[in-house]
Order: sequence, then structure tokens, then C-alpha cells
Amino acid sequence: MKAFSALLPVFMTLVAGAGCVPALRDTPDLRGQLVAMSQTEAVAGYREAIVLFGSREEDRVHRAGEILQVVAGCLDDPTPALLSLAEVRVWLVEHEKDPDVRESLAAGAVHAGQWCLEGAPEDPRCRYRLAIAVGVQARERPLTGVDAMPTMIKLLEAARVAEPGLDHGGPDRVLALLYLRAPGWPTGPGDPDLGYEHAVAAVEIDPGHPQNHLVLGEALVKVERENEAIEAYRTALRLAEAQQESGGRDAREWLQEAESALIGLGAARLSLLKKQGKNGPGAMIIEGERV
Repeated sequence: MKAFSALLPVFMTLVAGAGCVPALRDTPDLRGQLVAMSQTEAVAGYREAIVLFGSREEDRVHRAGEILQVVAGCLDDPTPALLSLAEVRVWLVEHEKDPDVRESLAAGAVHAGQWCLEGAPEDPRCRYRLAIAVGVQARERPLTGVDAMPTMIKLLEAARVAEPGLDHGGPDRVLALLYLRAPGWPTGPGDPDLGYEHAVAAVEIDPGHPQNHLVLGEALVKVERENEAIEAYRTALRLAEAQQESGGRDAREWLQEAESALIGLGAARLSLLKKQGKNGPGAMIIEGERV
């Protein structure tokens, strides 16, 4: 799922029989490169990085990541900077074409999440961002995928218990994606019904967040309830359009995802109608609306 500054979005396709590499390894020293910087300068740098990231322009987001890496090692409380660094690096993975660069960024996102958790072991935000980073790393480096799934589940369940409303129901939303997209038994924990339950939980926590309805739509498709999936994607579309009008930074990508899903469902339904010999002028209509 795109725009994983919130998600999205973004998981692994694992191959049965693949080898196993630990998802979490020793991290380099956060303060390894000492920089002469006062707290005032570090705080100013952090604020600058947040503005740069808010632009969602790739060059500026890269610069934001560079600044966050430096100031996190200088701040008395590095947690906010490390949370942002993990989020920035995941966003960059989703917008980078070079697979080697993506793999490096994904590993860097995991390091940021680990640093965050080492410094604030009870903070659910650190667990949440680390879980997302581990999932992205598993997609970019599949050999870590076998270990990644139980690691993610443990982190997300802990975050969900501590703060279910984090990131608009993020722990349930990401758990839903994991169960929907991971291989099923015996290869992995994939379970469409469990994914649907977590998707519903995320919507109940924040029904106004477009991503929750995007994930609910995906879950409804997996449990073969396409009519309801169409409604979920339409809701996501409406919410994303409203957020785009009010300047939402990731709304455009959510809108595109909802549109693509609706078009995909329309194509799937048209194919079924053609197989059934119903290819007249009404074949391109879904629930009374043309696609």
C-alpha cells in the first residue's frame, strides 16, 4: 500500500522454503558520528526536517532524513526524531525505483525503529514504526520475511493494547494488511478472516480515515464480499477527495488507490459477466454506476 508515511502501505510476498535471516540485527551506534551541535540547533534542525518531509517532494524528503539522522544523536530526547526518521525512510522506500537503494533505506528504517525502542522501550509509537519498517524490509529483502512476521505481530499487538488509536487505528490496520497479504498456513500466518476483523476494528477506531476503508475494502474482497468492498472503496474515495481539498499531504495517493481498486473490481465483474454471456450495454455498470 502506497503512502506508507502512513502505510501504507506495503508488505512481503514470501516464498515457501526461503531461507531465514533475522529481521532485527545489531544496530550501529546512533551517536557514532559526533556532531558539535547545541540543543537549540538540534531542535531547529528537527523542525526543519519536519517541514521538509511535509512537502512530500522526494529531494526534500531525502534531506529531511539526512537531518534527522544527525539531530537524533544530539537531542536529549531523540524519540520524536527517530519516529520521524523511520517514517521518512519508509516513505522513501515507497518512492524509490532503485532496488538496492530501497533495500538500504528499509534497513535504515529498521535501525531507526530499533534506536527508538532502545531509548523508549515502553513507547507504543516505537513498536508501531519498527513493525512497519520490518514489514518493508521483508518485502525488499525476502530472506528476512520468515522472521519478520512473528516480529511484526508481537510489536503490533503490544502497540494495539497500549494505544489502539495510534495513527488513526494504525496497529489494527497494519495487522489487517499482514494477515491479508501474508501466506497462509503452513507457510505463514495469513488469515483473511482475521485480517477482516482487524480492518473492521481500525474503521471503528477512526471511520474518517481513508486508509482504514482502503484496507477494509481489501479485506472484503478477500472474504468474497465484493458489493461491500465497492462501498468501502467508495467511502475511501470520498474521504480522500475531502482531505485533498483541505490540503491533506497523502490524500492524492489514497485517492488513486481507491480509484484503482474500483476499476479493478469493475474489470473483474465485467469478466464474470462476459463468462456468463452478459456482455450487453449494462455490463460495465457496478451497482447502478458506470466504471
